Amino acid sequence: MDATHDAVPGPIGHANGHPIAQPHGPAGDRLYVVVWAVLLVLTGVTVGVAMLDMKKFAVLAAMVIAGTKATLVLLYFMHP
Repeated sequence: MDATHDAVPGPIGHANGHPIAQPHGPAGDRLYVVVWAVLLVLTGVTVGVAMLDMKKFAVLAAMVIAGTKATLVLLYFMHP
């Protein structure tokens, strides 16, 4: 069997020979804080939209905001 096809783990911090992204540290922590702040602002926007008399568009606006928030959570906070 060819040695290049064997499942041999790479050095610590690498997966299959590719570096693993390290989101922590000063830049990574700052990104998390910025995303968290954006989520808070979007929560405020959701409350504001709920107070407006937008008739049938209120649900659409709330769903768009909720979808945006869910996407941010999935992209930045849900990782292995």
